[in-house]
Amino acid sequence: MLKKASLILLLAVIAVSCRQDRQPDTGRETDVAAEPANGITAPDESLIISEEILGEIIYSFASIVEIPALVSDLEIPFSDRFLLPAGDIPRPGTEIGNAILLGILGPGMGYMAMYGETGNMPVYIPVMSTAAAGIGAEELFDFDNIRQMADGQADPAMLSFSFMQSYNRTGDHMRETGRIHLGTALVAGVWIEGLHLLTRAAAVRPDEEIHERIGEQKIILNEMILILCSHQRSHPEFSSLIGMLEDIKKVFDKVEIVYEVDDPQAVERDGMLMVVQNQRSYVNITQEHVDQITTRIENIRDKIIRP
Repeated sequence: MLKKASLILLLAVIAVSCRQDRQPDTGRETDVAAEPANGITAPDESLIISEEILGEIIYSFASIVEIPALVSDLEIPFSDRFLLPAGDIPRPGTEIGNAILLGILGPGMGYMAMYGETGNMPVYIPVMSTAAAGIGAEELFDFDNIRQMADGQADPAMLSFSFMQSYNRTGDHMRETGRIHLGTALVAGVWIEGLHLLTRAAAVRPDEEIHERIGEQKIILNEMILILCSHQRSHPEFSSLIGMLEDIKKVFDKVEIVYEVDDPQAVERDGMLMVVQNQRSYVNITQEHVDQITTRIENIRDKIIRP
């Protein structure tokens, strides 16, 4: 099992730089009562996506290495069955389809890199390259370097970092070129495959930490559906994806996330007095919820790769 200090440090840096604070700053509360009764209402088409929401979108790219690292850290053996079968990889005919596929390939590549199991990467790299070309992002991925590192059994941290950089560059490029809908589709693919990896790991070892991470995906899912709905009018192709995500949302709506905020504390940092807010979250998720989420994410993934 690969547990190198450089890898742990890399993941810590990624978590700090990518993750935005989602927790409320009030006292103890749950998020269940705030859920709409009839799904998520689509925002107006004129919605302008703020930098804060963009940060939330980019955070999902951390799943490319964060989730495989969690699975590895729990010493769950590597399995090819966790991966997208090479023979089932589709060739989408649209930009949105290519963006979703490129997203789906990310966590699987990160999973192989994390375990140093790079033998199958040559099969996936051409598909990833084609998908990246399908959204005009092929130059943002250093495929020659990735292929050389894979062939040379590169350090998992360096290979994982290369994937993270490529996906972050792609997300930035989609935003800068006014194609945030493709960035959102990319994130949706990353999220789907990341959740798939978590559920596969949970099936092998029903660990409390994995169950909590599955439950936490409720937060990203709610945000992602809202953003996808904002693009639906101008890009009707999102309708089927939104429908599939709203189906799995019905299960996540049953998952309760409770936030507790303790009294703030005054601490001294670098000679300055600062007030630090102490807050914790608890995820209430049952095995039945996990089983239902597992079934639904498998169905979503199958519909995408076998349209």
